[in-house]
Amino acid sequence: MTTTLVTGASGTLGTALVPRLIEDGHDVRPASRRARTGWVRADLRTGEGLADAVRGADVIVHLASSPRNPGGIDVSGTRRLVAAIRGAAGSATGWAEREAAGSATSWAEHEAAGSATSWAERETGDSATGWAEQGAAGSATGRRERETGGSAVSRTERESARSAFSRPERDETGSAVDRANGDATGRAEAERGLPRGGSGQDGSDEVGNGHDKGGQGEVRHLVYVSIIGVDRVPLRYYRAKLAAEEIVRRSGTPYTILRVSQFHPFAVGLLEKSARLGPLIIDPGFLAQPVDVADVADRIAGLLGEGPANGTLDFAGPQIMNLDEAATTWLAAKADHRRVVRLRAPGKVARAIRAGGLTTTATPTGSRTWEDYLAARY
Repeated sequence: MTTTLVTGASGTLGTALVPRLIEDGHDVRPASRRARTGWVRADLRTGEGLADAVRGADVIVHLASSPRNPGGIDVSGTRRLVAAIRGAAGSATGWAEREAAGSATSWAEHEAAGSATSWAERETGDSATGWAEQGAAGSATGRRERETGGSAVSRTERESARSAFSRPERDETGSAVDRANGDATGRAEAERGLPRGGSGQDGSDEVGNGHDKGGQGEVRHLVYVSIIGVDRVPLRYYRAKLAAEEIVRRSGTPYTILRVSQFHPFAVGLLEKSARLGPLIIDPGFLAQPVDVADVADRIAGLLGEGPANGTLDFAGPQIMNLDEAATTWLAAKADHRRVVRLRAPGKVARAIRAGGLTTTATPTGSRTWEDYLAARY
């Protein structure tokens, strides 16, 4: 029987995946940073319990993520997990030293070196988040509304637009990836926790790939669940996910990186937030490809049966749609006749989303459509 460790098992995807793997005959070892009966306790923030959690695992599915603390969880946490895997194989020390001493530009340096959006840009909405993270992207100002035909929008609605299109709210996840380990520390702690080395910005692979060896220890397959668009949508959280992907690639453990699109419930949550002050405020040009959680769980189960891809795969829902279509269908499904205010959101993030940064042409796709999900929900 295959022993499978699942990090982030208490999150949305983990909750669907654990029973699916049990169905397939896996001996599932769900992990959480909180003690639970029948679970292993492992804290990616500190590394506490990771060695015990990894010991004896044949497969690891790494779901844990935190938009509020991406440096501490997604980057450093993934590095701690990989070090624990290599510790089980007896080679953790050398790997950790090479990671610390490596010539690759760290994620923190990358943030400071120009790809990070400045405080001023954040204040003016150029790093606002949208379908990609916790609200509709952009920071629709009154001036931009007037330039894009929004002069009929009331002052209250403009304030709503600013709220919906501004910086992310910290209690929401920004992707299809779960919020397990999401009770993160604040920004200052996250910045202090940013690791040096190992982000792979220079494309180096100091540790060798090791992928043709069937694993250097007990772990035969490491699956990391990331997000479609981490390499195209310029969000701080996405940059952290991209850095975590590189840590997995450099780990020496046979791996598969699966980038998935936003889950249906997440898309509904964004629409609800955009309508919280009355009218539904959207950028109709945003493109999305939401996917069903159960479809993602099935895809992961299939990948475990296929073995390591030693590469990156995309998985999304069966239909690409713009936000206008998604919003109209959502309102109809719940018989809601509220006014829809359509604005073109400014900024790099908004442009990337309109250009299809959160979508993919990869196959296979999930089978459950947005309409199917709404019909079942309402």
